[in-house]
Amino acid sequence: MNRPVEQQPYICGWVTSGIICGMPIIGELFSVHLRDNHQVKGDNKTKVRCHWSTCGLVMNKESIVRHVAEMHLQYKFYCDECDAIFTRRHSLNSHVQKKH
Repeated sequence: MNRPVEQQPYICGWVTSGIICGMPIIGELFSVHLRDNHQVKGDNKTKVRCHWSTCGLVMNKESIVRHVAEMHLQYKFYCDECDAIFTRRHSLNSHVQKKH
């Protein structure tokens, strides 16, 4: 059985001083990695720039982990019943409750 997307290893593409991090991180630990290794800190409304290679989008800190997961790690959640694909687990759960 495959591991859930949040428990799979990914390579960090955060750029600091022109160097891509490149560290392998389990998806669900990216928030800790961003805080501890890339100083993504502050309260949830603190403005943070995404330093993933080729990004630069500015958002609230509360959104950065979801942004990285959806846009850069490209999390995909698949419905076992109909093969529909979702970028967020709660969207898949909602789909399953409504359709199946």
